[in-house]
Amino acid sequence: MLAYDHNAHRLYMAAECGTVTVLDLRDHRLTVMGLTIWPAARTINTAKTGGADRFPAASRDEDR
Repeated sequence: MLAYDHNAHRLYMAAECGTVTVLDLRDHRLTVMGLTIWPAARTINTAKTGGADRFPAASRDEDR
């Protein structure tokens, strides 16, 4: 999953395993800003004021 924050010029890449990578986009170049783990996160988006919000979803076991 990808989310882009136009105000901060940051791209957030979230993987299903919970890994979120934050990239800075300046002058047509991406620079890795950081990496974090949000184990329960299943989607990501950017808030209107900047930054990223995460929204955990039910685990696959809870869906059954």
